[in-house]
Amino acid sequence: LSPEGRFAYGVFANLARTDFQVGDDSMHRNFASMSLDLRMMTDGDRARLALSLGLGISLFDDANETDMDFRSSANGAEMFVLGLEGQFPVTSSWGISVFARSQMNGWFYGLLSEEYGIEPSFLFGSGVYFR
Repeated sequence: LSPEGRFAYGVFANLARTDFQVGDDSMHRNFASMSLDLRMMTDGDRARLALSLGLGISLFDDANETDMDFRSSANGAEMFVLGLEGQFPVTSSWGISVFARSQMNGWFYGLLSEEYGIEPSFLFGSGVYFR
């Protein structure tokens, strides 16, 4: 990020776990994703709003709460990201981020073939950003 610039790029990495069941048998889903994002930002000393576009990869597997030895095989997909982010600087080099992101998994093969579908996932959260 250039100090006076409105455009920034960065790596967005997250780990998440669903707290709701994704199946009939006490399954929960674990997620990990990483993307390279381009952010178009507003100006501001106290806060900034950013629209982000990115490309990356998403990995996920299912875990069963009642059978601790059960693990599904990990799955992965390419993803396209569209998101909104609020950034609140603490110092000139880091700050707090609040975000809402739509990660569309399988978009590339979903456009090329009827065999694949696009699977959206939505993330709401907060984190720390560094410059």
